[in-house]
Amino acid sequence: MRARQLTAFLVTGLTLVIRPLLASADGGMALKTVGVTNQSEPPVSSLARSDTDKSKKAEAESAGPLSLDSIADEPTTQEAEASERAYGIGGPWRLRSADAVRPGQLSIRNEMNWMTGLPEGDDSVRYGLSIDYGIAPMHHLTLELPAEIGDGVVTGNGDFRLGWHWQLLKEEDWKPSFAIRNYIRVPSGHESSGVDYELRGLFSKAVSDRVRVHFGPFMEWVNGDNIEDGRDFQWGAAIGTDWLITDKLDMIVDYVHETSDFEGFRNQHSLDLGFVWEIKPNHKIGINTRCGLDGDGVNGDWGAGIFYTIALDGLGHLGDR
Repeated sequence: MRARQLTAFLVTGLTLVIRPLLASADGGMALKTVGVTNQSEPPVSSLARSDTDKSKKAEAESAGPLSLDSIADEPTTQEAEASERAYGIGGPWRLRSADAVRPGQLSIRNEMNWMTGLPEGDDSVRYGLSIDYGIAPMHHLTLELPAEIGDGVVTGNGDFRLGWHWQLLKEEDWKPSFAIRNYIRVPSGHESSGVDYELRGLFSKAVSDRVRVHFGPFMEWVNGDNIEDGRDFQWGAAIGTDWLITDKLDMIVDYVHETSDFEGFRNQHSLDLGFVWEIKPNHKIGINTRCGLDGDGVNGDWGAGIFYTIALDGLGHLGDR
């Protein structure tokens, strides 16, 4: 009964927040490219950019504090480049960027994942729907709906997760961008019980114009009985990189160290390799492969996935008010 009341409270609260935001949106939803930097102009060397910034600064200082030529409020070249590199890397991997979804943007991802080498002996096929909504600057909400395909009577099948991403720092000079993510699992599925809570820390730093590194420690409190002999407290970390091979093709590689889902088993290690291709503005497809490094099949030995993402811009958000 308590879980149902909590589910109703969360869904009602989310509806009350999003409904007025959608109502305040413009008549048409503008589609806008997500996560790909415009590279149509020829590259400019760092020395030339530095000379240009110094020249603009000197002109502003000579013009006086009240002049329209002042650039005090204009972003520096470094800040503009950091903003262009701020984009998400959502997919079936555990690695995530610290950068929040832009305010007023709605990102919808459909994915299908397959895993083999599990303790049960059966292969696992899972569909997932993930929705991210930029509710305010530096904040976005997440709704995830995973579902087992074929084994529909699995305990907990049909549970959904609610998440809140809060970006606390933007990348600046040597400092990385930093965010925290909170997730709760709502027991809405088949014979499900308990409410799980997960906390993630996300660090992202660009090391060049096209390469970023990411680090994401996480911990989770499992309160339900959906998994027999399941571990009540789980933790781990993902570390990896994403590399813009071209303006429209991004490669993601990560390594994950985590506790097993079951009591009495050792920690698990896995590698992910994936690609995201922007087939047209606001439309992306991706593929992924995962390899377990332990060989014991506790969390799966090998898997693969495919996904499609569409993004909509121009929705209302709290920054409009």
